[in-house]
Amino acid sequence: MPARSGTTRPPEVVAISAAISRIAALLGEDEERLGELTIDMLPEDGCLSVHGVGENSVCAFTRFGIECP
Repeated sequence: MPARSGTTRPPEVVAISAAISRIAALLGEDEERLGELTIDMLPEDGCLSVHGVGENSVCAFTRFGIECP
């Protein structure tokens, strides 16, 4: 996966991710508010969509996505 144009950061190898509900709890933030912030985030930003059984999916963050300003 290439880095966004204009950046020199190499693509991240995803070794761990955490669901949005876990990150919200760790940060003491509202899950819905974090969900609004992810609308424009891409996998290169550390935001993933993890698909489960059927139509279910959940937003998850890589370490970079959690640390991203």
